[in-house]
Amino acid sequence: MNRIIYTTVLAFFWCTWSMAQGLAYKEIKTIEKKYPCTNKNNLTISGERTYLNLSSWDEDYIKASINVISKFTDKKQASADLEKVNVVFEKDGKSFIYSNALRIKSPADKPKSNITVTVDLIVPHGMKVELTNAFGAIEISGGFKMVDIQSDFSAINIYDFSGSSNIITKYGDITVDGYDGEMNIEADRSNITMENVTGKTEVEASYGELEIFYPRRSAFYNVNASYSPISLYIQEDFEEAIALTCKECSIMGQDDSIPLKISKEGENSNGIISNTKGKKPTGLISSEIENIKIKTYKRKSKTN
Repeated sequence: MNRIIYTTVLAFFWCTWSMAQGLAYKEIKTIEKKYPCTNKNNLTISGERTYLNLSSWDEDYIKASINVISKFTDKKQASADLEKVNVVFEKDGKSFIYSNALRIKSPADKPKSNITVTVDLIVPHGMKVELTNAFGAIEISGGFKMVDIQSDFSAINIYDFSGSSNIITKYGDITVDGYDGEMNIEADRSNITMENVTGKTEVEASYGELEIFYPRRSAFYNVNASYSPISLYIQEDFEEAIALTCKECSIMGQDDSIPLKISKEGENSNGIISNTKGKKPTGLISSEIENIKIKTYKRKSKTN
């Protein structure tokens, strides 16, 4: 069932800024769609200036709620620019395709308004999703077979997730809280925060800050960072072992209760964190140039 609702909302505010700049008009076009599908189907998402909220459920259909928003000081211009955003959501064989992009006749026709698109997508549990986005944000929760993400200038927030994912990002911070499965991250100039992440995690990061709240057990981390300072947080009842290497940098334990042993070779440092002698490491964390700082923390109630 497809249902398209076009609504125009006039919103204005009056303050010091508006007195100087004029009224701001907000035009909105809302599109709502439903398609029958199962987790055997695939979904491809391609967005620009898109704020995406992707989740899963046990229903046998996919549901989309899309808002195209145009803001400008002239109401007619805001309304005209709204129609320059081409939204596509359709089925092609076994795949579903969503995209939004500008549709203009010439460079002179480019929008004058501030345009954004918000997308709420709910898909069957266990679906495979491929998505790209630029200049927006991505939020994901639920269970998926695989989620492939490629984004630029888009924050990524993943929580209460199960399944597998591949993430390639530039200039977009990543926050993960609650993850069970495999995750591969390639991040350039992006800060990364990971907490309550179990399973196999591979990270390649450069020119960003990393905060890793290591789980008590049931995890394997392989983290390689360059020009990216790492803050590693260890739980008080930590059961695993983590090997550390620091090239042209230092490993620093900031709590005497941390079971940390460090050896130095010139400008390089090696370390091991373990409460059990001879235990094989489940984590390999390596940094180049920037230091690794280790602290303790108390786990949340949902932490494994």
